[in-house]
Amino acid sequence: MNFKKWNRLSDAEILSKFGQEGLDLVHEVEAFALNHISLATSKAQLADRDIIISGMWDINTGKKSDYFHNFSKQECQRVGGDYELYLENMFPNLKKRVDDVKAFRKENYNLEDVRFRKNPGEFPGAHAEVRALDNLAKKRFKYEFENNIPITDEVFDAWLKNDVLGYNRNIELGVGQIKVGMHTCADCFHILDLVTFIKPL
Repeated sequence: MNFKKWNRLSDAEILSKFGQEGLDLVHEVEAFALNHISLATSKAQLADRDIIISGMWDINTGKKSDYFHNFSKQECQRVGGDYELYLENMFPNLKKRVDDVKAFRKENYNLEDVRFRKNPGEFPGAHAEVRALDNLAKKRFKYEFENNIPITDEVFDAWLKNDVLGYNRNIELGVGQIKVGMHTCADCFHILDLVTFIKPL
């Protein structure tokens, strides 16, 4: 596969900038990614959906998201499939952010332009980091979510800004896998604009 690579910060730099929580997050996501790669039956299986593995932590409560890959294009296009169900059950404040990006795209871009679809992706919210944040939000605000108690955007946004730490890890077969980080796409950048990411160099 020919995915673009960025070297991540060193362990010492991550520890200095993000503390032990940040370093632990990077190590756990990378360990999960390497195990995920080892279980794949082919490069084609990974290329279908697994451009990145992403995880997020609430550094205040210590809660961790599960680790996720992207939905595949086939999963996103399937009527009544996992992607549709995921959007229907997304944490409400995050769903609003995804819908805002969808509305902006529809108003400002020609979504039939192949060049546009290739860059940020055709399906906002389908990437691993948004799935990870949805999972973490449902853990952090479990009582509110399960009992349909609204969280104000102010509370949710403050949580994103102050407590959430994320890390994306590119999937790359071959050497040098331990130091492969990945930036968010244009859609995810806006959906997750308040989240602190341990970014690649």
